[in-house]
Amino acid sequence: MNKTYIKMNNNEEYLSLGNIFRIMKEESKSKLNALQSEIFYSLFDGYINDTTINNYCVGIRAIGDTYKQIMIHKQKKYEKNKEELKSMVLNCLHILEGRLYENLSIEEINQKKSFQNLSIRLYNLSKNDKNCPYELKNKLKEALTEKNYYAIFIESIFYAVLQNKQPLYEKELQKTKIEALLQDSCLSYKGLEEYLLLTLNGNVNHDFTLKKLASEGNVYASYEMGIKEYNGLITGKPRYVEAYNYLSVAAESGHAGALYTIGNLFLKKKIGENQEEKAYKYLQKAMELGSVAAINSLGLMYLKGIYVEKNLEKAKKYFKQAALKECVYACNNLGKIMEKEKNFNEAFKYFLKSANLGESWACNQVGEYYRKGIITKDLKKAYFYYEEALKSDYKHICYFAYYNLAVYFFKEGNIDGSINEDKTKYKEYLEIASKKGILKASMELFYSYYQEYLEKRESLEKEKVLEYKEKIELHKEFNKKLKEQIETDLKKIEKNLKIEIEII
Repeated sequence: MNKTYIKMNNNEEYLSLGNIFRIMKEESKSKLNALQSEIFYSLFDGYINDTTINNYCVGIRAIGDTYKQIMIHKQKKYEKNKEELKSMVLNCLHILEGRLYENLSIEEINQKKSFQNLSIRLYNLSKNDKNCPYELKNKLKEALTEKNYYAIFIESIFYAVLQNKQPLYEKELQKTKIEALLQDSCLSYKGLEEYLLLTLNGNVNHDFTLKKLASEGNVYASYEMGIKEYNGLITGKPRYVEAYNYLSVAAESGHAGALYTIGNLFLKKKIGENQEEKAYKYLQKAMELGSVAAINSLGLMYLKGIYVEKNLEKAKKYFKQAALKECVYACNNLGKIMEKEKNFNEAFKYFLKSANLGESWACNQVGEYYRKGIITKDLKKAYFYYEEALKSDYKHICYFAYYNLAVYFFKEGNIDGSINEDKTKYKEYLEIASKKGILKASMELFYSYYQEYLEKRESLEKEKVLEYKEKIELHKEFNKKLKEQIETDLKKIEKNLKIEIEII
């Protein structure tokens, strides 16, 4: 059975010779000039038959050693003197614009709009190509910043001819992508295969087999066991030393998640005091290997001055870097900083990004912005985001959203928000928030039951009043000032009902 190869000239996923030819054709003002044979001649200074060129471009054949040697020779000349490849570039510019240029400076070439468009599209190919080395991507990005389109074009040609792998077959594609992800670590594809077999087979003795696999040094099993111990999923309570021992096996092989979690163990003093330096080093290594969470944690260290000197600008830099990679907590941190700086538009932008990624606290915060009209008032959107906040898993729900929905929507209904009064949901949501320590929810229930007791004089309401009174007084935020506020609020209730206060 024949292997199915990946076409290298009809997509935006590979910085390949075929895609470079395709883009040159698309950017050319005259399609008659943009023949495959003419483009090939411009790059390699010689003609070959169209069938061979087509095979190279489609990706069914690897580029021949003869033409690789030609490009290696050009690369060496370019490294010694950037001007050496101007003739090759001018030939390509002729294909793009349909006119001959005998001599232009690199600066003049960089000013040609058609050449700029071509080079930018090649840069975008490099970003999309998962096999393209980070070093090359960064080099092309730097060249783009400097508007050095000449360098982008030439470096793209070198990669497409000398480094891009073709033919690439569909069966190999997934393995290639995974190996690309693992390239900066000692993690093995074979170890991942063993771990996935255990996971996908649905073994009823999963934990036993997982532990055995970890004891044999499997990095992925060791990481999972470490996380289970960290979260208390083995014995019912966290065992941080055991977690550290498992995670260390994964960390030694460059597992970014394990490095980050160990850094967190040190940072949160779960395995000893005064380990901030170790935390910093583990987080740095995790960040280098791609951990977005580690970038955010390093930002927090600079924000709070933990081990490193406090530096707000550095903290922002780390948070922005993590936010670009959709780290919701980095977005939240930036939003909080912007709020302190009274830059509410920027704060809202970051909170909204986090909320739209599903982070519960940010959803509640966006709801607050819309309800209060900090940027613009929109009660329907406020209600939507409060509701979105409740969709998170129970460990990450912002329970203040229950309070906001109860008080501002279900208590009396809200015409602008198209929400009807719902006293059952009002109390249900307040009780959920109260159980999770939201003091305002306990106070709201205390006032509500107090008013009902004064109206009905029934023992059930009295018991509820006493229950929430005690809950408020035991809350860590309860103080003399709050006690005085509650007394004032109760007098208002009494005045409205014209009944003397009996309980406080």
